Amino acid sequence: MKEKKDKTMVTKSGYKHIHSFKGHKDVVNCFVYNDENLYTASNDQESLINCWSLTPEDLQKEGSNHKPIRTFGANKSGKYWHEQGVCCLALSGQYLYSGSFDSQVIKWNADTGEALGMYSGHGEAVYSVACLDVWLLTASRDKTVRV
Repeated sequence: MKEKKDKTMVTKSGYKHIHSFKGHKDVVNCFVYNDENLYTASNDQESLINCWSLTPEDLQKEGSNHKPIRTFGANKSGKYWHEQGVCCLALSGQYLYSGSFDSQVIKWNADTGEALGMYSGHGEAVYSVACLDVWLLTASRDKTVRV
């Protein structure tokens, strides 16, 4: 990579950094995206998932002008669905799945941010979530993959 005078980085393949998404209080652990939105998850105490618009107009906004269009994580009483940081995300149609250090997987409505269900069964952190047709696969630090 070489650095240009305007501080942008251009890789050998020609890709150029055009935008940074800021809004998490801690390390961003993972992301998934579709044609319209980017979903990012962090390892902060709030265990929140932010949904960002990927429209060209929004990608041109910088700093405080670009806010998440949706935030997933807390229920109506203010209690967080995940008790620890989110490790992984998977997107399947209108559903978003999040796996966490708390060993839970939560199914969300990706369009509204509503929690639709919680899956338990792992004894330790869930590090990977994948959707395959009608199956939800999860992998955990407990040395198991569950279907």
